[in-house]
Amino acid sequence: MVGPVLNASPALGTAGYSLMATDLASGCTATIAVPITINPSPNVGIFATAPSVCEGQSIGLFASGALTYSWSNSTFGALNTVSPLVNTTYTVTGSNALGCTGTAVQAVVVNPAPVVNASASSTNICAGESVTLTGTGGSTYKWVSPLSLVIANPAIFTPANSAQYTLTGISAAGCEATVLIGVGVNACTGLNKINATNAIQVYPNPTNSEFTIELTNELVNQIEVTDIAGKVVMSKTVNGVKETVSLATLANGVYYVKVTSDSQVSVVKVMKN
Repeated sequence: MVGPVLNASPALGTAGYSLMATDLASGCTATIAVPITINPSPNVGIFATAPSVCEGQSIGLFASGALTYSWSNSTFGALNTVSPLVNTTYTVTGSNALGCTGTAVQAVVVNPAPVVNASASSTNICAGESVTLTGTGGSTYKWVSPLSLVIANPAIFTPANSAQYTLTGISAAGCEATVLIGVGVNACTGLNKINATNAIQVYPNPTNSEFTIELTNELVNQIEVTDIAGKVVMSKTVNGVKETVSLATLANGVYYVKVTSDSQVSVVKVMKN
């Protein structure tokens, strides 16, 4: 037979309860002492190396106050190294030597990496010319070339040789993303001489689609347009002082216009944007 039940919530320490039973037939009574010992629960805490983390990075969560630990992400031990992809709350349950438990909770905020892009005023230039590199998507920027570090945006470089530049964009939360951009440097042989003699004029330059070549003679002229790799993309023979050339079907970049008449050869660099 099940006897009476007493629900009790004694404080920490040792509590004493007595049970007195009475036999209804004889009227006799008996008393039983029921001592109860209350063991303390551990005071569990969590220390995070940082309250927030950048996407893809890790932080350490350190539990304290107990003997053994079990984490909500199925990790055991005092140290829990986490790399959350989204905002996440971690719970640790700590147990002491008496088997009593306590819990603690730590929220970790995940800051996204910036979406960084790099562009150049031109990806192909002549030796001695400068190029302007511009980054977008970050709050601050670092440009790294083979020889220098520039904390500016836009950044201006005058490379002696073809080079690759690394842009690191940093968000307001301190998260980083990196992109690369290359700039080709060409000798552009003969351009200085051509500019001095003004053998031909090309305009507009830069151009979005087409340009006009104005010649200084009325002889038969052979016009040849080549790309930066030296491939001939257009060739024609003209007999006049003006000729319109279309680059509409060609990619943006640097092209060279070569005009040959008799023994005279002239070359002009044209930029298509």
